[in-house]
Amino acid sequence: MKVIYIISFSITFLYSQIDYETDIQPIFNVNCTFCHKSGGSATLDLTSHTGAISGGWSGPAIIAGDHQNSLLYQRIIQPTGTDGSMPPNDPLSQAQIGLIAQWIDEGAEYSLSVDDVFMPKDHTLHQNYP
Repeated sequence: MKVIYIISFSITFLYSQIDYETDIQPIFNVNCTFCHKSGGSATLDLTSHTGAISGGWSGPAIIAGDHQNSLLYQRIIQPTGTDGSMPPNDPLSQAQIGLIAQWIDEGAEYSLSVDDVFMPKDHTLHQNYP
C-alpha cells in the first residue's frame, strides 16, 4: 500500500509542474508583450522563454528557484499605479501571479524536465506465452 501511495505521489508531482509554453507564455502574451517585446517600449522581452530569462536593462528578471527575489515577481505584485507596477493598468489575477511564482520556484524551465531518453519510442504487443 505504501508503494502505491509513493508512486502516485511521485507521478502527481512530476505532472503538476508548470510548463512555460502552455501555462506561462499565454499569460505574458495577453498581458505583457504589447510593451515587452523586441523593439518595444520596455527592454525586457517577454515574447519568448529566452527573452524572459535574459532580462532587460534592470538586469535578470527571474532568479530561478526564488520568486521572492525575482524582479518580474516583485513588479507583478505591486499595486496598480505604483511606480514600476506591471502590467501598469490591468493587474494579473492572483491565480496568474501564483502560477508565475510556482514556475519560478520550480526553476523557470522552458518545459517539463522529463528526460526522454527513458521514454519509449514505440511499443510492440507480442503473443502471450505460454
